[in-house]
Amino acid sequence: MFKFVLVLCFLVAVHGHGMVMDPVNRASRWRVDSSAPANYDDNQLWCGGAGALVSNGRKCGMCGDNFANPTPRMHELGGRYGQGVIVKSYRQGANIPITVRISANHRGYFQFRMCNLDRYGSESDACYDNILLLTSTGEDRHPIASHLGNHELVLRLPSGVTCKHCVLQWTYYAANTGENYRTCSDISIN
Repeated sequence: MFKFVLVLCFLVAVHGHGMVMDPVNRASRWRVDSSAPANYDDNQLWCGGAGALVSNGRKCGMCGDNFANPTPRMHELGGRYGQGVIVKSYRQGANIPITVRISANHRGYFQFRMCNLDRYGSESDACYDNILLLTSTGEDRHPIASHLGNHELVLRLPSGVTCKHCVLQWTYYAANTGENYRTCSDISIN
């Protein structure tokens, strides 16, 4: 009986965690580029947590930080990890492979947006709201399977959009915790 209660208590304390690994997000770039600052909490960009999300009116920082933090937030351009290093280049209209690593799963779905900095000049919610990316099958949401580890999917880049600097924003809407996770990856499209 004691072992069961101990395991149950542990399960209640676990939070869903995730991050985009391809194209590598700003917080995780240190894992593939030794010149990037290390962020050992790179799978915990959860908008400050469920409590902060509620107190902030369900608003999240553009790249996963607590919305209440001063700008630029740590993972936004100008912040400690928002260095603007292009990690991958693509062709306009291409289907691109995406890898998301989930270390604790709470089901739900992923959604991807893109900010064209060449057009907007800076990151903003309006810039991200302008381009909602679809999967290769035309869906605007990717339901998450129940397994841990890498989740592979394919996104379709919009035709007619090119940029020297775009930002791919991933949001994981966790189904049973009310939490959101978010990362940003700096890319180019030609």
